[in-house]
Amino acid sequence: MDPILPPELEREIFELAARQDQSIALTLLTVCHRVHSWVEPLLYRVLLVSGYLAPALLALKLKPAAFKKTAVRHVFIESYKGEIQAQDLLAELTGIESLVIDGYDTEELLPALDTMHIRKLNLCLPGRGLTVSEWARVTLSRSVFLTVTHLELFYEPDDEEPLSWEDWSTLASLPTLTHLCLSSDLADGIFQPAVKNCQSIQVLIAGFWDSYLRDDAIEFVENLVVKDSRVVVMIIPGPTFKQDWVLGARGGNDFWARAEAFLAGKRRGEIDSSVFLLDK
Repeated sequence: MDPILPPELEREIFELAARQDQSIALTLLTVCHRVHSWVEPLLYRVLLVSGYLAPALLALKLKPAAFKKTAVRHVFIESYKGEIQAQDLLAELTGIESLVIDGYDTEELLPALDTMHIRKLNLCLPGRGLTVSEWARVTLSRSVFLTVTHLELFYEPDDEEPLSWEDWSTLASLPTLTHLCLSSDLADGIFQPAVKNCQSIQVLIAGFWDSYLRDDAIEFVENLVVKDSRVVVMIIPGPTFKQDWVLGARGGNDFWARAEAFLAGKRRGEIDSSVFLLDK
């Protein structure tokens, strides 16, 4: 098919259509060779790795290294089991910008991340055989954290473990970190010292990841000692975390964007400065 429009405009139109609807993207692959070359990388831009190897992963496995590096930007790994190890997969996807490791032993995967330049990182804690405090002391000094701007740490303890800011103090020295979200159990232990000590962080979120935790979130706000203008106590009732992450990866308003909008509203005087609870 010969082009009618200028190439730059034509490409922008096809890529916009592909980003908005993946089913359309699959159809566009058949239009012509140049459109195929524009659209195909977009099919792999947001990659969900869950369960056994999906067809998309099998297809990606056959792609050249340069394609894997440039096409895949956002990856969500959940309880991964497949024909190739997740760490081997990550070692090939060196262009990742945002990554979630959910339901997986993080210490097995972190070595593959140390040479990357990840900006947004979401992790479940702790890793296998570690207490959450041991995880913090061992892990936060890894080089992968040197480029992270948005860090979300989810912690659901099996047993009560006292948390000390001393174990987590490396958070205050991470050079590019501007956004930090701690799940409710982790926030109970270290959120207020984090607010006090992490002066370069612009957005600090205590995240309550379900509507049934609303009363806990309200109590958390009532017990805030350090009432800083950067603080958001956030109830996130839905969609699920994975859906929220995909929304952000595709350019929508994920929980990070909603927290930023909330703080911007406070700065403009549209939301009272004494309000810290964001219930949406």
